[in-house]
Amino acid sequence: MEQSVTLVGVIFSIHRNDQQQSIQLDGIDQFGLIVHIDSDTELLCAHGKAISFDELEISMVVKVEHPLALTMSIPPQTYAYQVMVLQS
Repeated sequence: MEQSVTLVGVIFSIHRNDQQQSIQLDGIDQFGLIVHIDSDTELLCAHGKAISFDELEISMVVKVEHPLALTMSIPPQTYAYQVMVLQS
């Protein structure tokens, strides 16, 4: 299994189109981190129950497990293995 890291952040924006879903943590525009989410990403509420991408909201505090690798873009981007809502 690939090594991963966990970070806690606040959702500042939510992006969705036909090909991709993502959230931006701790900033907008060139700040923060963009986290890509797909059907393999585990989305959980604070109690550990599954939720949908549509239940994520701006200002939620989330814990994200992602690979060590980040893109060199501004802002950096990564893929989420798991997103857990800690606080709504």
